[in-house]
Amino acid sequence: MDSIEKAKIRQISESINQLLQGKIPTSLTPLPDREDLNKLTELVNDVINSFAEIHEFILPLSKGILKVDPPKTKNLMASPFKELHSQLKTLTWQVQQIAKGDYKQRVDFMGEFSKAFNNLVENLAEKDRLVKKQIKILEQEAIRLRESEKRYSLALEHSPGGVFILDPVTKKVLEFNVQLENILGYSREELKQMSYYDFYLDHSSAEIDLGNIINKTFYVIKSRKLKKKNGQVIEADIQTYWSVGVTSSVIIINIQDVTKRNQAEQILSKYKILLEEVKDIIVFCDTEGRILEANKEAERAYGYTNHELRKMTIYDLFACPDKEILERKLKEACSYGIVYEAVNLRKNNSTFPVEVSARGSVVGGKSILANIIRDISERKKIEDELRYLATHDPLTRIANRYVLEETIAELISNQSPGTLLLLDVDNFKLINDTFGHAEGDKLLIDLVTLTKQQLGKKDIMARIGGDEFAILFPKTEISEAKVFAERLRNVVAEKIKYPNQFKTTSSFTISIGVTAIDSTMFDVNEIMAQANFALYQAKEQGRNRVVCLTCEQKNREKFKETNKIIRLISDAAAVKRFVLYFQPIYNMESGEITHHEGLLRLLDDSNNIIPPSRFIPIAERFGLMAQIDKHVIKLAFEALDKYPDLHLFINISGGSLGEEYLFNYIKENILASGIEPQRIGFEITETAAIKDLPHADRWIKELKKIGCCFAIDDFGIGFSTFSYLQYLPVDYVKIDGSYVRELDRNDKHRALVQAINTVAVSLGKTTIAEFVEDGSVMEVLKELKINHVQGHYIGKPEPVPVNKVNIQKNYQKIK
Repeated sequence: MDSIEKAKIRQISESINQLLQGKIPTSLTPLPDREDLNKLTELVNDVINSFAEIHEFILPLSKGILKVDPPKTKNLMASPFKELHSQLKTLTWQVQQIAKGDYKQRVDFMGEFSKAFNNLVENLAEKDRLVKKQIKILEQEAIRLRESEKRYSLALEHSPGGVFILDPVTKKVLEFNVQLENILGYSREELKQMSYYDFYLDHSSAEIDLGNIINKTFYVIKSRKLKKKNGQVIEADIQTYWSVGVTSSVIIINIQDVTKRNQAEQILSKYKILLEEVKDIIVFCDTEGRILEANKEAERAYGYTNHELRKMTIYDLFACPDKEILERKLKEACSYGIVYEAVNLRKNNSTFPVEVSARGSVVGGKSILANIIRDISERKKIEDELRYLATHDPLTRIANRYVLEETIAELISNQSPGTLLLLDVDNFKLINDTFGHAEGDKLLIDLVTLTKQQLGKKDIMARIGGDEFAILFPKTEISEAKVFAERLRNVVAEKIKYPNQFKTTSSFTISIGVTAIDSTMFDVNEIMAQANFALYQAKEQGRNRVVCLTCEQKNREKFKETNKIIRLISDAAAVKRFVLYFQPIYNMESGEITHHEGLLRLLDDSNNIIPPSRFIPIAERFGLMAQIDKHVIKLAFEALDKYPDLHLFINISGGSLGEEYLFNYIKENILASGIEPQRIGFEITETAAIKDLPHADRWIKELKKIGCCFAIDDFGIGFSTFSYLQYLPVDYVKIDGSYVRELDRNDKHRALVQAINTVAVSLGKTTIAEFVEDGSVMEVLKELKINHVQGHYIGKPEPVPVNKVNIQKNYQKIK
C-alpha cells in the first residue's frame, strides 16, 4: 500500500470520525486509477451526503419547522425520517384540529407520547365542555339580567308610588321615577340636588327614619308627613329595600301618597262607629241577596255571629219568605230604593216585625244593597193598642162611634136592611154630680155588661157619647128591635140600681129611640139623625120609654129637608149663600197665630146659618161636593186678597181629592190672583187620603211644588197605621177632637195623643190639636209639647180673621 492509498484511508477515517462526532465532513475526492479505493470513497461520500441531508432535515424539524423537504429516497436513512416527518405533520394537523375544538383527535403511533397526548386532549375536551356550559349559563343570566333591568325600569316608571334610589353614604337621590315628581311637585333637576331630609316636614323624624332604614334590610313607615314644593303637607307610607351590589349598595325607597286614603279611613272610621252605635239593624248584601256585612245590632237582633250572618242570604232572615216577592223588592231597591214592612226570623225561630229601608249603591265597582232594618215591635204594639183605642171606647171596651158609622155605611152600600137603637141614660148628669164620676162610670159599665148579655153575636153595641149608646141590628125588622128595646129597658130598670140621698137605691132607667135602615137611605148622618130624633121624642115624652120613628114621619121630614138644602146649594153662587168663617190656629211656643182654618157656612132664606153637618151629607149624596169645593176655593182667594196678612187653610172633600179639574182650578186662581201660594193650604181627611193613596200623594206633591201647604185632618178617627204618615207628604197633622176634648180626664186619650205627636214630629210634621175648649186641656197639650192648638178656647169661628194682638191678650188671660 502506497502512501497515496494510506493518505486516502486516513482521509476516509477522518471523515467517518467527524460523522461520529456529529460533524458533516466535506465530500472525498476519488483517486485516479484506484477503483477499489474510489468505490470506498464513493460509499463514504454517500454516507456523508445522506448524513448532511438528514442533518439539514432534522435541524429545522427539531425547531418545529415541518415545511422542509424530507430526505430523498436514495438516502440511506430516508425511510425512518420520512415516516417521522409524516407523523409529525399528521400530529401538527391534529393539534390544529384540537385548537379548532375537535377533541375527537387521537394519537396512536408514538407510544407513551400518544397516551399522554390523548389524555391531554380528553382533559381539554372536558374543560371545553365545562367552559361552554358556563358560558351558556352566563349568557342566560345576562339575558335574564337584561330582562330584569327592563322590567325594573318599567316597574319604576309605571309604579303608582314615587320610587327613588338613595345613596346610603351621601343620602342623595340617585335615580327616581316620574311619579315622585308628580307627588312632591319638584322638577327632575331639583330632585337630583335633594337629599332624603329635604322631603320631610320634620327634620328630626327624617333622621330617626333614615337611621332605621340604613340599619334594616326591609323597613315600613306609616303615614309620615312630607312636604311638597308648594308647601302643602301630605301623608305618605314609605317602604324601603336594600339592594346590595359587589362594589356598592343602594336603598330603594317607595313613597305612596295616602292623604286621601287616610282621610277616607277617618271618615269610614266615623261611619263605622256610627254603624255600630246605631240602634237599627244594618245589613249589606249583593244583588243576589248574599250577606256581605252586618253591624252589631244585627248580631244582637237575630242571635247570629257576624261570621254566621256572612254565610247567609238576606232571604234567610225573613219568616216564611216568598222568594219571588223578596227578589222583586231587591230589584226595586237596587233601582230606586224602597221602604216596606215584613216579619223577620231570629236564630231561635222567634219572629219580630220590621220596617226595611233598602237602597242600592255601587262600592268599589260592585253593586251592593244597603238594608236598614228597624225592629218595629214596640210600634206595632202601640199601633195595635191605638187601633183598638181608635175603634173602641176605653171605659166600656165596646165599639166607638167610628166603628158604628162604618158598619152602618157598609149596610147602606150593600143595601142590607137593619135597625138602629140609640139609648141614653136618664138623669145621668145628676148621678155624676151627686155621686161622682167613678160611680157614674161603674153604672155605665154595668149597663154595657147587662146589655151585651141580651145581644146576639152579629149585633153591635157602641158608645157614641158620655151616656149615649147605640145598638145596631143587621137584617132585623123594626118590630123585633122594638120588642128587644122594651125588654132591655125593663131589665135595666130591674137589675141596675144606684144609691140615692135617702140611703136607699133608685132604679137606673134609659130612654131608647129606634129607626129602621132601608134601601131608601143613602147617608149615615141621616140615619143617626133619625135615631136621635126618635130618642129626643122618648126624652120629651117623659123618659124611660121606647120611641120608634115611623116611615111616614121619616119620609115626610127627609124629603122636605133634602129639597130645601139642594135648592139652597144650587143657587148659592147667585145669591152668595156660602160664606167663610175663620178660626185661628195658635202656635204654643211663639204665642202667635200662624194661620186660620176657613170653615164653610150655608145661609138659608132668612140668612140663618146652616151648619155643615146638615148640608154636607146631602151634597155628598146628590153629587154636589165638587160644586161646593169650587165655591170654597173661590171664597178663599177672595179672603186672601182682602186680608194681605192672612194665611188660610181650607177643606177639600174626599170626592174631589186627586181630581185633575180641581188641581187646574187651584192653579188658575193662584196665577190669576198673584197671591203667594205659601199663603194657602188644604186640609184632607185621613180616611179620604188613605182611600186612594197614590192619587192623593201625586196631587199633594204637585200642589206642594207650587208652594201650597197640606194638613191631614181628623187624624186618629180613621186610624189604620202610623206608616201612612211617612208616605203622605203633608206639613201638618190635625189630631181629631174626639181625643182632645177629654184629654185632662182620659188617660187612654192622652196616651193616644202623645203617640200621634211623637210619631208625627219624628217624621218632620207639625201637630195641631183640634177642639180645645178649656184651660185644663190646654195645659195638658202644653205638657205633651203639641205644636199648635185650635178650638173655642182660643178663638171661635168668626166672619173676619182675628188679629194677632187680640189673640195674644186672650192667651195671657188664659195663662
